[in-house]
Amino acid sequence: MLSKIFAPFIQDSPITVMAAAALGRLLSPARLDDLFDQARQGQYTHRLTFSTVFSLMAGVVVGTRKSIHHAYQSVTPEVVGASVVAVYDKLKGIETCTSQALVRDLAAEVVPLIDQMGGALPPLAPGYRVKILDGNCIAASEHRIKELRATSAGALPGKSLVVLDPQRRVILDVFPCEDGHAQERAILGQVLPTIAAGDLWIEDRNFCTFGFLLAIVERLAYFVTRQHGNMACQTLGPRKKLGAMEGGSHGVQKVEQEVSNYYIAAELETTSRGMMIAIPVHHWRGFAEMSAARFVAVMLSLAGKVNLRQFQKHPRGPKKPQPQRTYDPAHPHVSTAKLLQLRGPRKRRTSQP
Repeated sequence: MLSKIFAPFIQDSPITVMAAAALGRLLSPARLDDLFDQARQGQYTHRLTFSTVFSLMAGVVVGTRKSIHHAYQSVTPEVVGASVVAVYDKLKGIETCTSQALVRDLAAEVVPLIDQMGGALPPLAPGYRVKILDGNCIAASEHRIKELRATSAGALPGKSLVVLDPQRRVILDVFPCEDGHAQERAILGQVLPTIAAGDLWIEDRNFCTFGFLLAIVERLAYFVTRQHGNMACQTLGPRKKLGAMEGGSHGVQKVEQEVSNYYIAAELETTSRGMMIAIPVHHWRGFAEMSAARFVAVMLSLAGKVNLRQFQKHPRGPKKPQPQRTYDPAHPHVSTAKLLQLRGPRKRRTSQP
């Protein structure tokens, strides 16, 4: 189904081909630049395209490049078409509306593909479109800009509200806020237009406000939320313990319990660079041009060649308590070799026939 140039990588690392194929389809340069043109408000394209900046940043995210500057140096100046200073300026100017549009566009493309592949989990609540709303606070940044160098306070880049589809494990929407001090409830107003009839919104007690819950009901949707201490309400009946929810099936538990994301990430990091050098860019464009049905068939075929034992978890047992350490100022160092000699001869293991 694919060109012979893919054969050695399909044989040795099919999961890396799958990852690159998905990126080639979902994040093609043409698609990214069109999305930027539709979503942008103040930022514009001169010589440096949004897709070029995205490609440089992607190398940093997946670990094949250590920094944006490293990614910039790895390509010819003609590919970027601008200086490294211009690249950093472009990154600084990326608008939150562009980030939100990118998340929404990818979700709209990915959800149908997951369904066609049969990769969706059993529904949490059959008959409802379940959405989980949660807040995400970005960790404090380093004190690089001039205004932060004289303070020891942590610099908060911002926060966001994120909507998750738990059945497909896809981020459906994001509502970014550049003010790190803003309350999560202050962003709720942006969520309201996205609530649709038949939704079941699940959120923590921080979003348990009369305004938000009533807005969900008014839109013929439903909610499951923890009650906030400041919200006074009256129960309509006795509380009932319903018990724990049943787990999933179709191999879901096996993957979650036995497959290590760490080993998968390591495989992608070590193989991707060589593969992208060996397989020219124009071969990957075919994934973006495939019909959805053919793309699903290719991905399922590649998935069947993945050896899950290669990414098997090795959970360790419970940690032993640390012994009490002593310190002798007269002997600040010890010889490891002498300490091992005090153990005595090491016993050899014998195997029975």
